[in-house]
Amino acid sequence: MYIFETTTATPGATTQRWFGKDPGDYYYYDGGPDVNWKTRPDYFFNQDTETAVISKAEVVDHIVSFVGLFLNLFHFIVLIRKELRTSVVFIIILGICFCDILVFLSSITQRYFSNSEERGMYGGYCGTDKQYWMVFLETLSRAIQKFGRLSSTLLAFVVALIRAVTVVFPMSSIVDRLLKVRTGIFIVLVSLALCGARYVQYYWEYNIFKAGIYASSCYVSMESSNETSLRNQEGYIVLVSTVLYLIVTCILLIALFLVRKKRKQLKSDKSDGTSLLVVMMAVSFLLSEILYSFVFVMDDRNSFTSNRVILQLVNTFTYISRISLTFNSILHVFFCFFLSSQYRAVVWRLLRMDKQKTTRVVEQSIISSAARKTETSHQFGY
Repeated sequence: MYIFETTTATPGATTQRWFGKDPGDYYYYDGGPDVNWKTRPDYFFNQDTETAVISKAEVVDHIVSFVGLFLNLFHFIVLIRKELRTSVVFIIILGICFCDILVFLSSITQRYFSNSEERGMYGGYCGTDKQYWMVFLETLSRAIQKFGRLSSTLLAFVVALIRAVTVVFPMSSIVDRLLKVRTGIFIVLVSLALCGARYVQYYWEYNIFKAGIYASSCYVSMESSNETSLRNQEGYIVLVSTVLYLIVTCILLIALFLVRKKRKQLKSDKSDGTSLLVVMMAVSFLLSEILYSFVFVMDDRNSFTSNRVILQLVNTFTYISRISLTFNSILHVFFCFFLSSQYRAVVWRLLRMDKQKTTRVVEQSIISSAARKTETSHQFGY
């Protein structure tokens, strides 16, 4: 597929190729509109389209990050209530919410402090402490995003695994241990500690230095010498967790189907909102992680034989995968609200909606009792 567009009919197999010009037209670059246009490889779509998609995706990701931040702050306030702190599932969801808040905050700060070299050159503060801290905060924001996403993925996998074990082995003593609150707290703290230690080591080797010998030279950050190896490790961790996530989700779905079938035979319609909540979170996590894993598997930018079409798709889907992860975090709030009556009751109480309902019931009872008294007095002639 060529990058030139024409309104003429599609040429046949024996038609001579059109080289982007008509007789009498004049072009630079050896008769073409761009440098090396004859030997340029065919792209999936032209570079202008790629740039437009990436820029729009960045804007969408920035806007959605603000929406997700405010929703997850409210989500966090609900989850720290006493009623929800007694469930191991909600304890782990609280850990996921904390990680999502970190991701949203760092995504916003990264965009705010990005391109400090270019902005410093135009603003005249290249090489100053201000530009140094902009580079530092941009690097720190990038590290926090990676830490938050990996931690939330690990915690979501653990909560799906716990629910699958409790459904498959409901009478096991292991289930009693897993359902204790301190088990959930321990899982959250260990997961955060492991992921935090990994990314501290990952970014500890980053170096911020001046790109020139002059005082006005801009500060830049240089990646670790093991950057490729570390990126591959992260990609394989996400890829393996996605596969394990798929297996656990399938086991959980099959187990829930069998339990539902037994309940129908026993004529018991008792619903399990917590299991449905975990399943929906697992499916949404799975879809977003699959897209991220696709980007990692297709990314061969460090290879000398890398395919330009694949790299173009990777560059584009990198931002799209970030948006999918952001939407996944936002959906957690709605999953908890619509699938958990306990969570919903806490929300109504926070919004003072339960008092309005209680007031209406009391008013109706007072009116009905007054009506009965009036009716009784009429019957006895008072």
